[in-house]
Amino acid sequence: MAGEAITPGDILLIALPSHDPSGHEQEGVRPAIAVGVPQGHVRYPVVIVVPLTTYF
Repeated sequence: MAGEAITPGDILLIALPSHDPSGHEQEGVRPAIAVGVPQGHVRYPVVIVVPLTTYF
């Protein structure tokens, strides 16, 4: 996906940081859906994602 724009609904593979002490937080590499993508020129571009589970 290098060089391509992210659009809402795209499925991304993201790396979430680990937590110490560990709890119920999602961490590690997992798929996520992009839900909030900045449009136009913004000062601090932030993509909002919803992490998905790795279990069925």
